[in-house]
Amino acid sequence: MPRYFFNIHDGVILDDPEGSVHDGPESALEEARATARELLAEGIRRKHDRRHWRIEVEDEDGELIGTVPLRDTVHPEPRAHEGGHGRDDDTGSPSNQS
Repeated sequence: MPRYFFNIHDGVILDDPEGSVHDGPESALEEARATARELLAEGIRRKHDRRHWRIEVEDEDGELIGTVPLRDTVHPEPRAHEGGHGRDDDTGSPSNQS
């Protein structure tokens, strides 16, 4: 199985010298997304803004497979009035729908 390397960019490049073995590029990118979520969560706990960080995944030949920006791994919770719930504002008042 091929080996992939996960290089972290946080203003400087932190190269992954060992990498890890995966079935293929999709598996490696999924690991990068999971790692990005962990790094972002750790940054939140430590009150460090890591949203500008990214992980670049390379194969054994040094070819870039993909980039995972940490900011893209978190999706905000939808607000109750979004998505057509029949409310027109945050007051909870029904909207005038005909």
